[in-house]
Amino acid sequence: MNSRKIYSGQSFTGDAPWLPYKEYIKHVVVDDITTFIDPRSFAYCDKLEDVSLPSNFKKIDSEAFYGCSSLKSINLPVTLTVINYGAFYGCSCLTDIVVPDGVSFGSKVFYNCSNLKTAVLPQDKDRIASYLFYGCSQLTNISFPANTSMIGDY
Repeated sequence: MNSRKIYSGQSFTGDAPWLPYKEYIKHVVVDDITTFIDPRSFAYCDKLEDVSLPSNFKKIDSEAFYGCSSLKSINLPVTLTVINYGAFYGCSCLTDIVVPDGVSFGSKVFYNCSNLKTAVLPQDKDRIASYLFYGCSQLTNISFPANTSMIGDY
């Protein structure tokens, strides 16, 4: 995989500085000093195919990968604690996702991931966020926590 670091723990105001080049971004490798991705950081990077997160990563913020219609894979490390609203909204090439224990979800995280076939959710949660898998028409294999007591609107 030919990759280049494009996010190095630096804060920015407004749009991410790489968004003018979004049509060229296919692979993202997030370095070890970065522990979160800001809201909409990679929104509409529709050529983005895969994302590699470091082993100490903590948070994927709202709509971080919104509309990344070519995203096929992202590793979610065991240190991840939060995936906020609509983080993967419209990632129509995503087919499998394994979410580690300890992760809290916002609503619509996988909304319209139309080719998502398999999802493994954290086994330590008892609530499933609203519209988590809305529009995931190919979803045939999902692992819910054994102690699920509430599933939000769908």
